Amino acid sequence: MNLIPLQAPALKVLNVFALRAFHPSPETGTLFGPTLEGTADPDLPSGRLITDGEAAADLKLFSVLALVEAGEFARLCSRQGVEGPLRIPTSDQKGTPWFLEDYGSGDDPGSHGRTVFGTTGPVRRVEADLRTRPFYLYSFTIESPAARFTQSIRVNDEDDSVETDHFSAEVRGVQFENGLKMALGLSTAIYRSRQYDARNQLGPLQFRQGEFGTWLEVAAKKRAFVTPVFDPESHAEISLASSLSVFEDPSAPSRQPVVSLRLKPASLSTWDLEISLHRSPKSPRRLMPLAEKLQKALWNPIFDRIFSR
Repeated sequence: MNLIPLQAPALKVLNVFALRAFHPSPETGTLFGPTLEGTADPDLPSGRLITDGEAAADLKLFSVLALVEAGEFARLCSRQGVEGPLRIPTSDQKGTPWFLEDYGSGDDPGSHGRTVFGTTGPVRRVEADLRTRPFYLYSFTIESPAARFTQSIRVNDEDDSVETDHFSAEVRGVQFENGLKMALGLSTAIYRSRQYDARNQLGPLQFRQGEFGTWLEVAAKKRAFVTPVFDPESHAEISLASSLSVFEDPSAPSRQPVVSLRLKPASLSTWDLEISLHRSPKSPRRLMPLAEKLQKALWNPIFDRIFSR
């Protein structure tokens, strides 16, 4: 990342104290986020859980104000000939600097726009997408060259309700055999973890090799998924996915499984494993905490991998 020192007036709402308040909360299914009262004083609590009501309304107000300041900041830098990523001005010299990585205004007159903020190594990234009402999307990502973890929530602008959108993760640079074993083991853990009602919210697990391959149902033995038949000489990506989709309408533009795992080639000798867990449209609850078994099988190892290299 190009670290650009920029002399500019301190921003009123958008600052590093507010951005540092963002954290994932897999055990609850939502995020920690900033409060307007705590954005300018590092001695105040760093943030609070974004749940229905006041916390969600506070997050929405902060985000709208931050988007306005981000737009003014980006235009000021553009007039000065400064290109991004743009360092957020701060008087805190001890903390990790934050940068405005991306900014875009909405296409509609009533749209607030979208921003992405980030740090360097390990990378933390906060995205606020307020382009589409009534749901606004907030995501927090933490990653290193070895792994990534992302958690996203949606906030309803009409009633300030909060729901889990998805968890996603990536393990990078693994050998094919280890990646395939990991994908099958995680698939088994997801189906057995009670994270979902497997029969009604997931359906049978399917397997496909290559982008245009045929989807085949994965067999299970002693309640564990077994390795499907595939071409070991092929370097095509391998996908495991739930039969049921987030978009149940067959006319939807793309099929998005509730659960998906994709093993894709990263080099001639290594592969990356992507994992995605969406909230099922059939879920009776708005928040989808990560089951304890999946915290141990997914979140904890990913977190350790991010900080171990």
